[in-house]
Amino acid sequence: MIDLVCQAETENVKRISVPSDHTFFLRLTCINCREEFPNAIGVSSDMVVEGLKGATVSVQMKCKGCDRVHDITIQEYDENNGWAPDKDKDGWCRLATFEVRGVDPVAAEVRDGFIVEAEDGTSFDDVDLSDEWMDVDDKGETSQC
Repeated sequence: MIDLVCQAETENVKRISVPSDHTFFLRLTCINCREEFPNAIGVSSDMVVEGLKGATVSVQMKCKGCDRVHDITIQEYDENNGWAPDKDKDGWCRLATFEVRGVDPVAAEVRDGFIVEAEDGTSFDDVDLSDEWMDVDDKGETSQC
């Protein structure tokens, strides 16, 4: 099992989370031949395919370097996942947990689809956190990540 964790510097932000059907993009390396997959692989709880031996997995892929088949399963989303400024003393919080077989995740690509909740409860949906983000809540306060 591998956890995807995040840390953020924010102002006027109560919580950062993702919807239960969010697609995470992972950069992967084959543990057998160490070949890096050329593109990030998208993994979502909505994705379901039949894996090896009839198991259900989120994504199944074949390594071009050694021809082995690998898979990733995203674990059931916990509504308590997500980042909040006072959640952990060290500032790191879990966004998702993956069961990976045959690959090592080496990086996660931050894209759109995040939910940012301001201190006053205003919710901003489908936020792209790949760069700095800023918006104004219902009270006219600036929220930023």
